[in-house]
Amino acid sequence: MSLFTPDFGLLFWMVLCFGIVLAVLAKWGFPVILQAVNSRKAFIEESMEQARNARESLADLEQQRLATIQKAREESMQILKEAQLQKAQILAQAKDEAQQLGQRMIEDTKAELSRQRAQVVKEMRQQTIDMALKIAAGVMKEELKDQEAQRKTIERALDMAH
Repeated sequence: MSLFTPDFGLLFWMVLCFGIVLAVLAKWGFPVILQAVNSRKAFIEESMEQARNARESLADLEQQRLATIQKAREESMQILKEAQLQKAQILAQAKDEAQQLGQRMIEDTKAELSRQRAQVVKEMRQQTIDMALKIAAGVMKEELKDQEAQRKTIERALDMAH
């Protein structure tokens, strides 16, 4: 008997055993193995689909994050622009108010000076009138006494008027 050429009886029993093992495996083993393989395949496909969905979700979230950051930048720039405008408006308003207040103070000062000047002029006129009346009263007393003194007084008054 040779190693490379098996005997017919051995070959028969080997084929029979192989057939029985194949039949048993086909009946009970292969369905379980196929079910496990299919289950594993389904799990892998499901995991792959979840990974794809997660990647897409992650990409969407990244786009949303970038959009949110851009929006926040734009809003902050808008807020800064509005703040600059408000600052300029407040400064302009304060400048206008200061100018108006200064103008009012100048006008009030001018009015006060004018009022005080009018008061001083009025007082000076009053004092001048009082002095003129006193002088006139004294002159009248003298003049009534002497005709010649009256003439001299009138000539002096006329000379002063010119």
